[in-house]
Amino acid sequence: MSVTPIPLTQFRDATLNLYQAPMRAPATRKKMQAALDSLLIVPNLTTTADLTTQAFARWLSAREGNINTTLSLLGTLRAAVNYALEEGWIEKSPSWSRIWPRSAPPAKKRHLEYDQVVKLLGHLKSQASVGWREQRLYALTALIAYTGVRLGEALHSRREDYDLDQRIMWVTPHHRLKTEASAAPVPLATELIPILAAWFPKGAPEKGSKHPHYAFPGVTKIAPWTGGAPGYRALDRLRSEGERAGVPDVTFHGLRSTIGTLIIGRFGGTAEQAKTLLRHTSLFTTEKHYLHRNDLALLHAIAALISFDQTA
Repeated sequence: MSVTPIPLTQFRDATLNLYQAPMRAPATRKKMQAALDSLLIVPNLTTTADLTTQAFARWLSAREGNINTTLSLLGTLRAAVNYALEEGWIEKSPSWSRIWPRSAPPAKKRHLEYDQVVKLLGHLKSQASVGWREQRLYALTALIAYTGVRLGEALHSRREDYDLDQRIMWVTPHHRLKTEASAAPVPLATELIPILAAWFPKGAPEKGSKHPHYAFPGVTKIAPWTGGAPGYRALDRLRSEGERAGVPDVTFHGLRSTIGTLIIGRFGGTAEQAKTLLRHTSLFTTEKHYLHRNDLALLHAIAALISFDQTA
């Protein structure tokens, strides 16, 4: 097979053409573009013929920051190089095994103790009367603490996804969901109903607005609270208030992990019930990442409602 190298800029554009919607998600295309753009700043790389083992070794040596981010980008570049190989723009693939760096040890998931969740929610409740932003954070945090829904699912949810009378939240694909199993109804604990009921009228757009009624909108109330300046994003605000409450390093994913663990260890549920609530595709995911192994011998039917009520 004859090889015809092409300029790297042409290679980047051709590759990105394959990452348009609906073939790939916007986030996947953005990641591929970032990976390919990072190649353009490596010295002595002009055509696909220059994509050698040594070239990627230089790329790796110039990388700074988190090793897992580097590994993710390197895997993306490997997919791009495979495309170049198929098109005859490169003679052979680099020797990935010679340059592939070691992975960083996986970060340990932080499960909160029951008392920590009580303390966190109690602090946020006390701040909710301060203003609109504080009440929004309280309602969002309570929703995730009680249900284990993912942050993206909560932020993209809309008012019509909630039936407070029936105590149900419907997780629907307003945006790209993690798995097919993610689209499912989620039960709302009794204590959560008044928190959401108090928040929703304030969180809605102005009457007559043509914009969707996001459950947790940004300041303009025309888009979900998925961005913001540093310090004002949802996770930034949670971390800050967690420090004030004496619950450091709290995250929304940590709250999701916590409820998965507490279903077994405190509320007397089964692994299958935890799987259903968290909407995992397989029970293996639930047991490996969200439950303590020594709790599995204590499985029983849920004997009490989930409660973070300090007066209970």
